[in-house]
Amino acid sequence: MKLKKLIKVSVLFLSIFLALTFSACSIDDFIASTDEAKSIEKTYINEDGELIIEYSDKTSQNLGLVVGKDGVDGKDGTDGKDGEDGKDGQDGKDGSIISGGSETGSISTSYAVANAIQSTVLVQSAFVNESDPATPSYSSGAGVIYSCNKNTGDALIITNYHVVFGPDAGKVSDDISVYIYGSVTTEQAIPATYVGGTMHYDLAVLKVSSSDIIKNSEVSAVNIKDSSKVHVGDTAFAIGNPRAEGFSVTSGIVSVDSETIEMTLADEQTKGTMRVMRIDTPVNSGNSGGGLFDENGNLIGIVNAKYSDSKIENIGYAIPSSTVVAITQNLIDNCLDKNFDTIKRPLLGIMVQVQNPYAKYNSETGYVDLFEDSTVVEITSESSIAYGKLFEGDIIRGIKVSGRDNVQITRQYQLLDALLYAKVGDVVTLTIEREGVILTAYVIITEECISNT
Repeated sequence: MKLKKLIKVSVLFLSIFLALTFSACSIDDFIASTDEAKSIEKTYINEDGELIIEYSDKTSQNLGLVVGKDGVDGKDGTDGKDGEDGKDGQDGKDGSIISGGSETGSISTSYAVANAIQSTVLVQSAFVNESDPATPSYSSGAGVIYSCNKNTGDALIITNYHVVFGPDAGKVSDDISVYIYGSVTTEQAIPATYVGGTMHYDLAVLKVSSSDIIKNSEVSAVNIKDSSKVHVGDTAFAIGNPRAEGFSVTSGIVSVDSETIEMTLADEQTKGTMRVMRIDTPVNSGNSGGGLFDENGNLIGIVNAKYSDSKIENIGYAIPSSTVVAITQNLIDNCLDKNFDTIKRPLLGIMVQVQNPYAKYNSETGYVDLFEDSTVVEITSESSIAYGKLFEGDIIRGIKVSGRDNVQITRQYQLLDALLYAKVGDVVTLTIEREGVILTAYVIITEECISNT
């Protein structure tokens, strides 16, 4: 019996796609309204741990303490021995960031947001309307900074494919801009180029080159947590660009750590299935491409959709970080500075089905972990690279791609994510269980087994 979970839902992509005349939701109107008053020139945390905003009219605003100092949150031995290790804005517990007296090791929410928001950007894509070239349409969303070189002003940014793809135009935008936190006026738009993307995974990579704004900013690359270590009930806050009105933060929890949904893809025609994390964090149009973060400000996913139904509230979806990183690295390896713009995904030529799922309490972590067997149920072709090496009934227990660590397969998605790192010529080592015996199988990735979807 096939136990793989597939949920068919009416899913709404969360980018804002509208003509310039829809002024209520246009990022340009948000930028214009900011210009008319004053714009944010700089944000930073001072030596006293206070968040300071400096404006273009030379005024500033102190938003108060966001980082503890002098052991305030570590005093009396609560989370740092008599506050001694809690001084100078540190936590007191193994030198980690302030936890607000918590014994869980998590940092204060405001500090987590302050860190995560420096790795977040707003994304705007312009599309020329052939019937009315003078009135372009725009798609607005968000993104996260995957890598950044402050010396050169270069950065690579992750966003959703549907944020930069125009269904009416039938292509990716040639005019993409990003905005960093505190710099959202028209003159602070940073031009970005499209590196590559995949409609089926709804992810794209953008590149910023030689930006003086990046050089002189406080931005940093996002810290990423393996989403396989995320559990139901964990904190999940989203930073995005709802209604194209600028940076905004919402908070909730992880409702389902991994599930498969069916949705209409970015071209508004193709149907596809996608592995996602379900959250109750409020997300809306414009949150697409923005990060989903844990209580420590680590990226655990990229927000991309929500359940659209008048009778249902706060069912949102995010692409888990393990998939995000695998796809992003695949795009960088295959598309950056190359004449190619999508992923190269190796296929073993097997059909794998989830069997024997169960849950087990982990007394060391206090979490309930999920397990399942990834069982081969079909060898799809005699020409597949797995033919004669894997057989029906084999349970895949581990995978190792050349140059990478071995991955223990306890959930089916771990196998799929690991294969995204494999390139032509790589040796893939599979640990399998066959009739109770542990065996090893080797396959070599060839051009013939590569899919560009």
